Amino acid sequence: MHIRLILVFGLLSSIWTIDANSQPRSLVGSWLGVLALPSGPDVRLGFTIREDTNGQYRGTWSSPDQTPLPGDIGSIRFDHDTVRLALKVLNGLYAGVMSKDGSRIEGSFSQGFPIPLTLLREKSYVASLEDTAVAAPMKYFHLALKIAKDSNRWLGTVEVIDMGEEEYSIDSVTATGDSLRFVVPNLDGEFVGALERGNPDGFDGVWRQDSEVTSGRFAQVQVVQELVRPQEPRPHYPYKEDSVSYLNKRAGIVLAGTLTEPFGKGPFPAVFLILGSGPHDRDEAIMGHKPFKVIADYLTRHGIAVLRADDRGVGSSGGTYNGATSANFATDAKSAVEFLKSRPEIDRKHIGLIGHSEGGMIAPMVAARDTHSYSAPNDVAFIVLLAAPGIHNSALMMLQRSMLAKNDTSKKMLNQLRYSALMDAVLVGTNQSNEALLSHRLDSLWKRQYAEGGGDTSQNSRAKSMRSKAATFTVLLSPWYRFFIAYDPATALRKVSVPVLALNGTLDRQVACEVDLQGISRALKEGNNKDVTIKKLPGLNHLFQHAQTGSVDEYAMISETFSPEVLDIMCTWILKHSNK
Repeated sequence: MHIRLILVFGLLSSIWTIDANSQPRSLVGSWLGVLALPSGPDVRLGFTIREDTNGQYRGTWSSPDQTPLPGDIGSIRFDHDTVRLALKVLNGLYAGVMSKDGSRIEGSFSQGFPIPLTLLREKSYVASLEDTAVAAPMKYFHLALKIAKDSNRWLGTVEVIDMGEEEYSIDSVTATGDSLRFVVPNLDGEFVGALERGNPDGFDGVWRQDSEVTSGRFAQVQVVQELVRPQEPRPHYPYKEDSVSYLNKRAGIVLAGTLTEPFGKGPFPAVFLILGSGPHDRDEAIMGHKPFKVIADYLTRHGIAVLRADDRGVGSSGGTYNGATSANFATDAKSAVEFLKSRPEIDRKHIGLIGHSEGGMIAPMVAARDTHSYSAPNDVAFIVLLAAPGIHNSALMMLQRSMLAKNDTSKKMLNQLRYSALMDAVLVGTNQSNEALLSHRLDSLWKRQYAEGGGDTSQNSRAKSMRSKAATFTVLLSPWYRFFIAYDPATALRKVSVPVLALNGTLDRQVACEVDLQGISRALKEGNNKDVTIKKLPGLNHLFQHAQTGSVDEYAMISETFSPEVLDIMCTWILKHSNK
């Protein structure tokens, strides 16, 4: 489900002329425009504005051309016709004037200098589509479509509501009469819709991707509703919550995050949450879940301050994610520790790290006691490892592919597993300076595997293969992958002398529970660490949800975001090691 639904994320977008006279003079809704940058390609910038139960505006901004992950709008003002949207962490401001019919806002976006930006009010539609490849309860998924037209240019995005808030742009739009067709770049998918005559508030649509076809009825809504899981905390919180930013001096980038602190007099013990692999926002949003937000809420309610931050190049953080390695992310985590040390309400002697997945590999890199550590002695008081790698990453990846193959029948997933030889070639070539030679070796392996597959040799099939090859090679040749595949987590674990809590679920299909916990224990023992707690947690998956199989397909199906038992285990252990 995970691989396949990532392909589905960018699904649909439909587009018909919007009746300007029918638009309400309200800021609530979705808005999208195009920034014509002085240098480089145009960038789409969108805003979604909602009203809370107190009638106050709140919202998110997104740039689907750069990242599907949204960021929070700092402040929103709407006085008569004047609109002001402040993105404080980015030091960005949009200011404009709404048209009399409420269909557009003419203004400019400033981030150092103003750039003209016209925002169009998008029409929003939601449909429940049947996924014939998945059994209940995920047989149906809810697709949101936002569309607008300016002169001869169509703008729009799509979002799978069940999977979170990620938005993806549409392209190659053709609208003729009552019919609509468009594609979603990089997904090899096509949408065709038919508007009912005399009924502008709904239409039927069909999505085609490879051999899969889904269809459904789209109904218009004022604003797409947010997916809120049962554990997701909602305002008002019984603690302080601040948007913060801090500088990674080594990288020269500003990182943005959220700091939650208990009410009352400090100093408080504190933790920084380190994200797993892939570009994530501060909540580690995945499949409609926000595990880091749930963790931060629980710990802060129990007296522990928590800092969580967007990955570099994601949300409101500066820098660029592409090209960075785990070592770079370790410097980001180090700068977070430095920021916490600068806060008078934080107990400098009891600042710890909680790392999930790759973040559990990065935490020991920061806490290691040697001259190559990313943190000074005594900066980190303890670390908590959640589903962290404990064996050489090349062995981990081989084991992961085997576990996923047993628990996911998706053809796309199985096709991905065929490329193990490509990954092995990258491992062999990581120490070679001649990248062209490695690329040539990968190309030869790809051609051999494609030929052995005996697949369709039609022009369309060859074109898809080339696109798939380009996407695969981009990952395998990336600095992140080449660093990760050659790294042994035991290197840093042997040099960690601070207390360690390592947890993993027995149904984890991405990081093998038994093998990796044994690797962590062995490395810490070799380093003579005297304070180590390791727990195997029955029935929990990689996200620490109670699961049936542990398959990635299940993540979105499960309403639970994070095991309450694990929250209690972490909290009790941290307070014990913070003398509370």
